[in-house]
Amino acid sequence: MPDEHDGIGSSPPQTRRAEVWAWALYDWANSAYSTILITVVMLYISQVVFPPRYEGDAWGETVYAWCISASMVVAAILSPVVGAMADVNRSKRRWLAATALGGAGCAILLAAISPAWPVVVVAAFLLVSLCFELSLGVYNAFLPEITDESTVNRVSAMGFGLGYVGGAIALVLALGVLFLGDRIGIDTKPGQLRAGIVIMGLWWGGFSVPTLVVLRDRGPVPTHPRPLAAAVGKAASHANQTTLYLTPLHGRADVLKRLIANIGAALRHVRAAAEQFKD
Repeated sequence: MPDEHDGIGSSPPQTRRAEVWAWALYDWANSAYSTILITVVMLYISQVVFPPRYEGDAWGETVYAWCISASMVVAAILSPVVGAMADVNRSKRRWLAATALGGAGCAILLAAISPAWPVVVVAAFLLVSLCFELSLGVYNAFLPEITDESTVNRVSAMGFGLGYVGGAIALVLALGVLFLGDRIGIDTKPGQLRAGIVIMGLWWGGFSVPTLVVLRDRGPVPTHPRPLAAAVGKAASHANQTTLYLTPLHGRADVLKRLIANIGAALRHVRAAAEQFKD
């Protein structure tokens, strides 16, 4: 009899294929954040919301870096708690919806807030980054439920491939507005950058919907959802069954390192090109 955590043995092939594609599509969706974050968002925070106060001033870049760092630290603290709640209560899909759609919504809010309110802009930026980080843990927890040892690397690689393409297309759209915005009625650089952030939110949120519709939590739903303390305690006492703690390596480490290095190099070139249009 298959384990309740083992979705691969309890779903027909057609369902598994649909879930695999739906799972991989979230990489396509959230990669808009990854690529637009280090180009358009960086320029918006460092040049519009916190512009240089004097020649050589980099306080905007400092604020940007601290926001990213702070969100990652908070996510590192909250991820085990969110993981325990989602895993024990069989609510991963709800948590993925909350973090993915919440992050996308905050991205659109970030673009809508006036740069004259820098504290509010920073708060929205922190929420966007935090939601992104938290969503990845929940998202990755679905992988062992829709794959087995023979397919996990292939499915993982498919997600990375879609993410690479999706992030690149979203970035091209955002930079297209930055370069050609005056031709479509967006004739200021702040407006063009804010439009690029809206593209990030719409891309992330819109392409997350199929993932949220298709993916399902495995195992019986508790009759009485466990409160936070009980859920964390239950998950800790059954750590060997807590998929959010034991998600397999998302692809081979050496392949990932090369891929990340190549993407990083490409994005640095794009960022350098985008900075020519910051004034």
